[in-house]
Amino acid sequence: MKKVRVTVSDFMNEIITGDSEYFKLPVGRIGNIIFKYYMDKDLNKVELGNFSGEVIQFNLNKKNEEIFMDTLIRNKVEIEAEYWRNIFFTYINNLRYKREEILFEKMGIEPVKKTKTGYSTDVEVLEVLALRGIEIAEKLLEYRGFTKLLSTYVEPLPKLADKDDRIHTTFNQNGTSTGRLSSANPNIQNIPVRTDEGIKIRKGFISQDGWSLVSFDYSQIELRVLAELSKDENLLLAYKKDKDLHDLTARKIFFKTDEEQVTREQRSIAKVINFSILYGKTPFGLSKELKIPVADASQYIKTYFEQYPKVKKFLENVLENARQNGFVETLYGTRRYINNINSSNKNLQAQANRMAVNTVVQGTAANIIKKVMIKLYDEFKNNDDIKMLLQVHDELIFEVKDDVSEKYMEKIKEIMEETIKFEDIRLRANGSVAKNWGLLK
Repeated sequence: MKKVRVTVSDFMNEIITGDSEYFKLPVGRIGNIIFKYYMDKDLNKVELGNFSGEVIQFNLNKKNEEIFMDTLIRNKVEIEAEYWRNIFFTYINNLRYKREEILFEKMGIEPVKKTKTGYSTDVEVLEVLALRGIEIAEKLLEYRGFTKLLSTYVEPLPKLADKDDRIHTTFNQNGTSTGRLSSANPNIQNIPVRTDEGIKIRKGFISQDGWSLVSFDYSQIELRVLAELSKDENLLLAYKKDKDLHDLTARKIFFKTDEEQVTREQRSIAKVINFSILYGKTPFGLSKELKIPVADASQYIKTYFEQYPKVKKFLENVLENARQNGFVETLYGTRRYINNINSSNKNLQAQANRMAVNTVVQGTAANIIKKVMIKLYDEFKNNDDIKMLLQVHDELIFEVKDDVSEKYMEKIKEIMEETIKFEDIRLRANGSVAKNWGLLK
């Protein structure tokens, strides 16, 4: 690859200010999406009747792509040069035996766990070492992050473009255990969203001239599903009054009065706890995510269930039904058989418990988004000024002509909020419009 001379600082400055022309990859449009949706109590039959058309279009500026790639490579090299000139960093990162030898023998770092072939140096171990303040572990994780961006997105995406500079992904209805659509060849759904580098890659997906990208996602859909299924009064009241659920949970677990301020850290902890309950996390799992003692995590979970008592009862019922029947079902009848739910092996049973709870709640949310996609397709299938581009979990992305974007924003929001009617909870959808994916909120 031809190297393009550009300083990292200049490149980053232009990316951050939004003025950069590097790695611009215009988004094309999906053609006709026709979903045939079959529901059966015994078998979950969700089939794609016909899925055809242009999925994602990349109009690559090859020179700019090389600059972006070169910058990531330079970042990797800078890590090597700046921190570990005398330790042969590349050997540490790319050869497991060398990593073990240098980290645990030469540098005398205390190992975290041992495998059949020696001490582990996987990502989980490096994260533990980084939490201990061991700088080399932090740098190894950072190095791996750049390597993954290069190998997973920056290098392969341009090679997947067809003669018209379009890239086509494949959506699979059977790719996840909870019923969500998955994306492959390439996986568009997993492009990072919480890192600066990931956002820069997403900014490469831009609308064609005269069009904009429109994004809509559900506000806390899984927590709203939990409120509807559990009928917990505190959860229902929070959503009926449009309260900030994470703020409310923080107040409950930290015993804050209405007059007291909830800190950002406390709200963040409450947010993790709210979603951890959905995923069936144990005190150990929560302590690992929050980086707190297991005893503190256990107390948070105990307090949560005291404040939301019907959530605990609902989860207990899910697990009891799973043990009796060997399967669980979503609100719409999608069934999943749960292996090891009655296993004598505690680890296997704990894993099965998490699967059971997650399937009921996340599976119901997956049913909802599919139903809404069918409704949206039926509504817009004959319109030539809007196309459905992507589904990313509970988010839908469209490409809409500029002069009608406001009209479609209103209509999409209406369909997403009104198609599914719960007894006690209203679904809420948030929309945004931008010229590239990275700017969509």
